[in-house]
Amino acid sequence: MGTLEVNNSTLSNNTGGQGGGLNSQPSSTTTFNGSVVTGNHSAAGGVAPAGGGIAILGAVILNSTRVGGNDATGSGAFGGGVANAGTLTVTSGPILENAVNGDNARGGGLWNGGTMNVTDSSFLRNTATGTNSRGGAIHNASGTSTLQRIAVASNRAAGSDASGGGIFREAGTVTLTGSSVAGNQPNNCGAPSTVPGCS
Repeated sequence: MGTLEVNNSTLSNNTGGQGGGLNSQPSSTTTFNGSVVTGNHSAAGGVAPAGGGIAILGAVILNSTRVGGNDATGSGAFGGGVANAGTLTVTSGPILENAVNGDNARGGGLWNGGTMNVTDSSFLRNTATGTNSRGGAIHNASGTSTLQRIAVASNRAAGSDASGGGIFREAGTVTLTGSSVAGNQPNNCGAPSTVPGCS
């Protein structure tokens, strides 16, 4: 509970169970301005690793903030960069080179099970690796993802039965507006596509 503002700072090289860099609790709001979240790691014991960089149950706002090079590793890992089960707002900051590794890995860059709004951002070279992996860049498990003027490129879901190198919608709603999803492997948004407006 409470409010935290992080300005022009770097959150790096931390390890935790869920939320390697930051674990945002219910009724809390954390705002990052012009900052970097990098090199953080989630490898939870007894529960699925989640949110290599940030795990969200409250609210997190990322303004001009780079989330890159974070990972969640282990069976059922989700959200290599960010795992959101609360409210996430991203404006003008890249999500790149994050990873989830393990059987049933979900959301190399971002995993969403809450409310997510992303504007003027890019998702580049994020990966989900393992048997039945989904969503190299983004995995929408439930809730709502609103994506405006974003680029999703060069992301990958790898392993047996992997799908949705760019975006994979398991449930909930994903809305793309003025955005590009291209050049992801093995496909952009699942096969057949699970995201309206993406092929």
